[in-house]
Amino acid sequence: MEGPTEKKPWVMESAVNSFYYLYQDAEWFQAIASKPEMQPTFDKTRLWRTAIVLYVVALEALINRASEAFLASPLGACQRL
Repeated sequence: MEGPTEKKPWVMESAVNSFYYLYQDAEWFQAIASKPEMQPTFDKTRLWRTAIVLYVVALEALINRASEAFLASPLGACQRL
C-alpha cells in the first residue's frame, strides 16, 4: 500500500458517528480523575485535560451528526467541522 502524496492524499471517512464512544471515554477519564487517591498527583490534571478534549471532540461528532441529518446534502458538506 502506498502512502499519501500531494496528488493522491488519503481521505478517511467513516459511516459510524463516534460521539457515543468518545463521550464514554471522556466519562471514564473523568471518573478516574475524580477518585480521592488522585488528589495529590499531577496525573489528575492530565486525566481532566484528556476528558475535556474528548468532550470537545464528542461534541464535534454530535454536531456533524446533526448537520448530516437536518441540512441538505451540499449545505451539510459545507458546514462540517
